[in-house]
Amino acid sequence: MVEVNTFQSIILYRMNGQLLYFAYGSNMDTIQMSKRCPSAKKVGVGYVDGWKFQYDGSDDKAIPAFANLVKSNSGRAWGVIYEMHKKDLEPLDNYESHPLKYYHDYLSIELAEYGHPVNALAYLLHEPSRPRGVPSKQYRDKVVTAAKKNKLPAEYISNILYA
Repeated sequence: MVEVNTFQSIILYRMNGQLLYFAYGSNMDTIQMSKRCPSAKKVGVGYVDGWKFQYDGSDDKAIPAFANLVKSNSGRAWGVIYEMHKKDLEPLDNYESHPLKYYHDYLSIELAEYGHPVNALAYLLHEPSRPRGVPSKQYRDKVVTAAKKNKLPAEYISNILYA
């Protein structure tokens, strides 16, 4: 596999059966992603403006909340960008309960290292108006730990703790 080390390489990769994926929840954990999607390689970190991170719940308080992005005029959501082979999309869809819970959308993600936007696939909840919820401690800890390991901005990590 060709190593991605320039913005131009990222564009070429997408032409060879690869896609870019923007992870903003527990999939920011690169070890977890390597198990779920063996072809996934971290490209870098990035952000999307006009969206904010939050934990969305359900009407059933026994069901913990999970990460989601919701539209927000002043929002900025950070995450990890992976390149992966399209064949790994099916197993990832299964983990993300696609298409029942989440749907695919392509968002314009600013690659922090390169300063260029790229279109990357993201998973978004079908019901953007779901009530905000409380994630399990284990899930929140996994998201926060992954954000720290990927060196997301400290203020943003603090917001994840209290989203």
